Amino acid sequence: MTDIEGLVANAGGPRPTTHWRLEHLKITRRAGAIARFHTLRVRPQSIAEHCYGVVEIILAIREVPGHALLVAALRHDVYEIFTGDTPAPAKWAHAPLRDALDGFEEELNAVHQLIPALEERDALLLKWADMAELVLFACEERKAGNHHARELLDNGWRALKKFPIHTGDALGVATVSDFIYQEVQLWTK
Repeated sequence: MTDIEGLVANAGGPRPTTHWRLEHLKITRRAGAIARFHTLRVRPQSIAEHCYGVVEIILAIREVPGHALLVAALRHDVYEIFTGDTPAPAKWAHAPLRDALDGFEEELNAVHQLIPALEERDALLLKWADMAELVLFACEERKAGNHHARELLDNGWRALKKFPIHTGDALGVATVSDFIYQEVQLWTK
């Protein structure tokens, strides 16, 4: 019995078949190649690169994050293989679009079960780390001389400052926020 089979068996859930696990692998491998920011004049960033950055931010905040949080961080954009990377400003400006995409991703997850359910604290941290990674990406673009990343950086930083965070993560988030703030200050002058 593999580690995954043991975890599922011990959780009382159905034992995943080899076919099911291979379907997950196929979907997640394809999703990693999806390009982000296709409507902006910035270098392409794959979902795989982005998700790796999100995991690293979470690890900078929590020394030992839970398994579900790490899996969700690695796969939080996986369903973009079906929807594409819809720009956040479009979702912010048009609630029906956001709601339709969120509903479709929930339907996909009910079928494929690639993203585990998270407790509120973990869900808040994942959303924060997702936006923090965008801000760091935009800072890197500005460092490379890309002035087109200014709007991305400004919008991301403004959004990040508004995100609620669980008090249990406040110290770690404050430390990472200070690092991000220093980076933002260098590239927004």
